[in-house]
Amino acid sequence: MLESIVMVFQQFIHSIQSNLNLFALWVGLLFGLHCINLCVGLRLCVLGIHPRSLIGLPGIIFTPFLHVDFGHVFINSVLLVILGNLLAMSGLLKLFTIAAYTVLVGGGLVWLFGRSMIHVGASGLVMGLCGALCVQAYQQQTIYAWFLAGLMFYFFEHIAVNLVPVEPGTSWEGHLFGFVAGALAEYFQWTLILS
Repeated sequence: MLESIVMVFQQFIHSIQSNLNLFALWVGLLFGLHCINLCVGLRLCVLGIHPRSLIGLPGIIFTPFLHVDFGHVFINSVLLVILGNLLAMSGLLKLFTIAAYTVLVGGGLVWLFGRSMIHVGASGLVMGLCGALCVQAYQQQTIYAWFLAGLMFYFFEHIAVNLVPVEPGTSWEGHLFGFVAGALAEYFQWTLILS
């Protein structure tokens, strides 16, 4: 059993090494856009999701790239790298498909049902990756699945707290709908649609 755990950890390290350029580009893009947004007084945040408004439809695509402060973009970047690499262990196609469904379906649900505020941030995408990993851990009966489940409970025990309204300015809808979209994408194996 210890050998299996070591093997999973080695696969995770290999995933990080193999995908270093991809995630460096991803994180660099998030920080670069945030710096530009700061230079224009956070005016790019107007490109976020405005629920039930035609002007807010493009926000479904733009929201994961927009943040309100460096703490916001930093924590999302760290979680995207960790969770993204865990999903990338099953292939980059799976990672990109889960991310695409999370952004489109989760963002669409925020547009339909979200509170009347501008919703920005990659937190919904982070929660979607987390939802997919939770379903993956539930469906598989392997050491890898137990490893994933352990990580989810140890590092991300605050998931449940982020799925319900807590702070007035936080888009808990983005968190909830992102989690649901990622979990559904993994459960129904929507990766087959894009294969």
